[in-house]
Parts: sequence; C-alpha cells; structure tokens
Amino acid sequence: MTLHARGLALTTGMLALMAPAAQASIITDFLDRIGGCRKPLSQSFSYEVSPYTPKPYGKALADWTDQDVADFRAYFLVCQTRRPDWQSMGEDNRRDAIRVIDTTLAELRYKVGDARATAAKQRADAAYEAERRRRDDEQRAAEAEATAQRAQAEQAANAEQGHRNDVRQKARQVLTDLLAFTQNELEMLPPRQKLERLDGFIARMQEVGREAGDAPVAKPLLTMLDQTIALRSQIARAQARDMPAARSQAEIGTRSGRDDGAYTDYEWLGQRGIMAMTNPLQREEYRASLARGIDFNVGVSAIEPSASGWLVQLSGRLGAAGTPGQGFFCRVSNGDAASLAVLREIAPPYGIVHVAAPDADEFLMESRPLRIRVVFSPCRITSPSNGTNRRSTAERSELSSAPPAGQANRDETRVETREPVAPSPAGLLCTSRPPRNDAQRAMAHRLRRVWAIPEALRADPSLLLTFSVTLNFDAELTAPPQLVRSQSQAATPGQMQAAVEAARQAIQQQAPYTELGSYAGGMMQVDLTPCD
Repeated sequence: MTLHARGLALTTGMLALMAPAAQASIITDFLDRIGGCRKPLSQSFSYEVSPYTPKPYGKALADWTDQDVADFRAYFLVCQTRRPDWQSMGEDNRRDAIRVIDTTLAELRYKVGDARATAAKQRADAAYEAERRRRDDEQRAAEAEATAQRAQAEQAANAEQGHRNDVRQKARQVLTDLLAFTQNELEMLPPRQKLERLDGFIARMQEVGREAGDAPVAKPLLTMLDQTIALRSQIARAQARDMPAARSQAEIGTRSGRDDGAYTDYEWLGQRGIMAMTNPLQREEYRASLARGIDFNVGVSAIEPSASGWLVQLSGRLGAAGTPGQGFFCRVSNGDAASLAVLREIAPPYGIVHVAAPDADEFLMESRPLRIRVVFSPCRITSPSNGTNRRSTAERSELSSAPPAGQANRDETRVETREPVAPSPAGLLCTSRPPRNDAQRAMAHRLRRVWAIPEALRADPSLLLTFSVTLNFDAELTAPPQLVRSQSQAATPGQMQAAVEAARQAIQQQAPYTELGSYAGGMMQVDLTPCD
C-alpha cells in the first residue's frame, strides 16, 4: 500500500470515529430526518440551499457557524465510507467522491458568507433606522415641549392680562361709584352714614389696590384713596366737634345696626360686608346687623339645590356670574311654592327678583384668603318691585325733617304735561331712529316732554344725543349720566352744549324710571331725539 493510500485510509477511519459527534448538531439531526445517507447530497442541496428555503437543513444560512459547515462535510464523508464498495473502489474514485463533497461545500461556504453579509447589512440598516427614529422622536419631543412652553407662557400672559383688565375694571368701577356718591349723595346724608359709606369705598379701594400691585392703574387709585381718607378724617373731626357730650341709649342702639330695619339696598349690604372683611374689628357689628334682614330688588347669578330647598346666589350686576360658594345667598324652602314659581321664570345670571328674609342663618367671613358667605333664610322671592326704593326706619327718621333739595320740583316734573316744554314741529322726521323696546320708548317719551331743547334745534332732524346711565334694580340713578355721543348737522357748539346740559338735567330729574320694570339694573344706553 502506498503512502497516499495509507493517508486516505487513516482519514476515512478518523471520519468514521467523528460521526457520532456530528450527529449531535442541528444540521446532522435535520439530515437524519430527511433520509440521511440514503438521500444524495446533490438532491438535498439543490432543494435546501435555494432562495425559497428560509432555513436550509434546519438553520438560516446567516446563522450557520464554521462548526456547522464542518459537521455538514463530515456527515457526507461518513456517508461515503459506509458505502459497500468504498473499500473496493480505487483510490482515484474515492478522491473524486470526496472532491464532489468539497465542491458542494465551497458553494455552501459562499452562500453562508453572502447570507452573513446580508444579515449584517440588515442589522446595520435596522440600527441606523432605529437611531434615526430615536433622533426624530427626540426632535418631536423637543418641539412639543417648546410648543407647550410657548402655550404655557402665552396662557400665563393672557391670564396676567386678564387679571390686569379685571383690576382695571374694578378700579374704574369703584372710582365711578365714589364720584357718583360724592356728587349726588354725600351732602344729603347725616355724618354717621357719610363715614360708613366712605369706609366702604376706602375698603374697596384698598382691596383693589392690593390686587393692582405695581400696575399703572394703582397710581390714580391710591391718589383717590388718600383723598378719600383725608375727606373721611375731615368729616370725622367735624362730627366729633359737633357731637354732644352724652349720647342717648336709643342712638347707641341705632349705631349698633339692630334697630335700623331691613337692608333695602344690596350695594350697601355688600359695601358693609367688604368693610367687615378687611377690618376684623367690624365683623361682630356687621354680623349683628344681618338680623335686620333684607328687603330689596336684586339680580340672580345662580340657583343651586340644597338639602331642604334651593340656594339663590344674589348679584348686584346683571350678567355677572358669581363665585361658586361665595357671596350672598337666599335659602328658599321646597314648600314655598310661590317663590319657586317666580324662580322658574328667570334665567340666571340675567334674572331680577325681589327678596325678603328676616335674618342670616349662615355666616362665614375670612381675610386670608378673602372669603365671604352669608345665607339669609327663610327667603321669600317675588317679582321685582317697580316702586321707589324703600328706606329703613333710621333713614326715614333722619330724612323726615326736610325733603332733599329739589325733591318737590322733581316730583312735579315727573308728572306728564300735555305738551313738551320745548315742542318740535308736527310731522318732524328725524334721521336717527334708535332701536328700543316698549319700556325704553316710554322712557324716551317721558324724557322728551321735559327736555328743554334750545329753540334753534327743536326742528333739527339730525340732532341725536346718547347718554350712558347706571341704574339700580329700583330704576334709580346710581351715577351721573355720561354723554357718549352728540351729533347734529345744524347746531353750533354753544347750542349743542345747551342741548346736552338740558338733556342731562332731564335724565336726572325724571328718575326713577319705573316704566323699565325688570329691564332696570346695571348700565344702559339712552338715546334722545327731537322726535321722541
């Protein structure tokens, strides 16, 4: 036997010894299942190693290891050694059989390498795509956060602007109310009521000033606050100078707030509440004064169910929604069918009713945070009264000695005359026809009868004056009329000024405007033309 033949026999013997180990792999197990050595290599290879077979010989090509390739070769070499004619074959034939296996193995190694490269590229592409998605997600998250921050900043800016507008409106309202009080009511009140009303305005201005902070509106508000405090000090000094040394027990009882009769003005009830809320020393006196009860026209901002009936939240401004759980309330019993019938007909926050209650059975007042809750009960609700405002017992006693200046003249003026004091030509057609309801037309008709239009303008069809007036729910003026617009194609400045002053005087003299009925309350526009 030649040396080469001995080497080939030795190799064949070693392969035979390795056969049991080769069969332990995934590849050899698969080959055993499909027929083992009975199925020729060429037949299984062409079927298994193809684009249509995802796992050749039980395993994806990209997952084949070098050991898997070695097991594959060893398996088929062992198959050759088990051939019956293997030993009788010539040496050249045995080498040819092994060469066929190695040729197939070379193709297998190429395909395994190609599959590994493809898998590596796919992994790289997937990693790149994952990184791209991560960067995109981070960018979107950053953009979303930036958008949220911009929205939050815009919301904060809007809230701050809304707060400033609200404070500006409060400041304008308190200054307007103070001006109307000092011009129209201050001189008509006794010193005690002057001080109480001024205390209410001072408390309101202090509260609005705290809300205003360093806003531009704070400067005129604080200036007016200093002037109001100085005015109050002046009135207090004059009262102390004129006050007798001894006070009667009846006067002391009147000052305590228990003998003044029911509150007949919602605004006055609220002003005293603000004073007591900002000054704890006044709370007990204010709490005791609530035993006087209430009896006035007022707006309804909300109606809420309670354990035994309904809570009606009161409001001094039509259309103003109250703060939930805070403010002044009336408790109406479920058994009060008449009150409930009136409440069913209104639409908060635009409804107006007349409320009457003997006392407050719930009282809560705190300074920090500011909170007030007063519930009157039992409360009787009726339709709003269109009559003149009722006065308390103390007010009637203080004002009974002499009527207000000009009261007799105003009463006489409100009586309709047969003809206007300054009539316009019959058939005059005015160029402006303001839209009005029946109540407003009746009001304009009454004002036209007492409006002393200058003679040169009585036939002017283009004359139109527009005033802004503020009324309480008893149809009384709570502030001087403010001119909004004046137009005429014929009037000189002097004639227009005379027409405006005459109209303003007529509006002030003719109040209250009972023909407005439930339309009274809040701010309204009054248009005057010669054709009214």
